Amino acid sequence: MRPRRLIQGRVRRLNAGVRRDPMPSLPSTVSELLLSYVGPEPERVRKALALLARNDVDLMRHYLEYAAADYRFVLWWAELQLEMDEPEQGRFLGLKIINERLSHLGLLSAWDAAIAARDILAARALLSRCGIPKYDAAQIVEAIIDRV
Repeated sequence: MRPRRLIQGRVRRLNAGVRRDPMPSLPSTVSELLLSYVGPEPERVRKALALLARNDVDLMRHYLEYAAADYRFVLWWAELQLEMDEPEQGRFLGLKIINERLSHLGLLSAWDAAIAARDILAARALLSRCGIPKYDAAQIVEAIIDRV
């Protein structure tokens, strides 16, 4: 009984601390899993785990396995997640080729349809949505349509 009370007390303290942060209250099972991490930098890693798992017990278990192996992976993934949550995805998209950008934004089928229809304006607009400058988009579309 005593260990259960100890865990429940820790869960209440964790939830109280989480409520002070802009994060939502966590379900008790996720909270208990979160408290099970006892490796290096526990508070920082637990915040990263909470961000990555987003109240999903299975995801929490998944990331806890990685944290047990090397906690730095979890911290790095949380930083990446925070960057991806920001409205500026330009840095992320800048590292990708055109098909990857289109796929990431869910525009690949629209792109294929525009190229098949030889719709230059639609293809240019799709590339603009991917963060490609208009001049470059015009050249890319012309080169691709010439090959089709």
